[in-house]
Amino acid sequence: MRICIVGNSHIAALKAGHDAEPQAFREHSIEFFGLPGRRFQSLRFDIDRGLVFPDSHAQALALVTGGRFDRVAPEGFDVLVFHGCRVNLGKLCQSLLTGGPPSVRYSKRFLTAGVHGWLTTNETYRVMLQLRVHSQVRIMLSPMPMAAEGPTGSASAGGAPSLDVLQDIEALVDQCCASDGFVFSPQPRQTLTQDARTGSEYSSGSTRLLVAEQHEDDDTAHMNGAYGCLVLKSVLAKLPAC
Repeated sequence: MRICIVGNSHIAALKAGHDAEPQAFREHSIEFFGLPGRRFQSLRFDIDRGLVFPDSHAQALALVTGGRFDRVAPEGFDVLVFHGCRVNLGKLCQSLLTGGPPSVRYSKRFLTAGVHGWLTTNETYRVMLQLRVHSQVRIMLSPMPMAAEGPTGSASAGGAPSLDVLQDIEALVDQCCASDGFVFSPQPRQTLTQDARTGSEYSSGSTRLLVAEQHEDDDTAHMNGAYGCLVLKSVLAKLPAC
């Protein structure tokens, strides 16, 4: 199966995981397409060319794609997986937790409408909606990881929801994605602690997308190849649902 992973700096973990265990993914042809930081926000869908970045980003993009392609034509792949893309469920959970558990304070219908509205404010989600109108390619959404524990297993800065609250929110995101014709692939359970943080073993040694160097020791946002490998396997397990 031909699969393209599209995303921002977080796809570095998936790329590292893929490169570390190529035999685990040998049945599929997997490519990576994306840019870190604000450059990724310039991603657009062109009805004639597919997914494109401005020409000014061509040199950086070639570092990710190996120079094999400079755009993603939907008909060239069986599945497009959008990973990271500023889909931050941690922040969504925190905003909904103000005043108590969201499932106690709001009806499911109200929450679903709110979560869908939140998704559609995301630039990449809007690109996904354009793709759905103009292409039959299968589309998946994989969120950015929950913030990790500190290097010693302690909580990193900022509050965190419980795992139960995160799972409730993920169920709503899954429902919203399904209504738009997408498949949602949540963060693998084995990477999460009970307070819905990513285990510190998955952030240690994370690398940057464009250069072969590690993030700072106190970076709790980006994950390593071990995490990326688990995400890829979780995504592949969801393929029958596409």
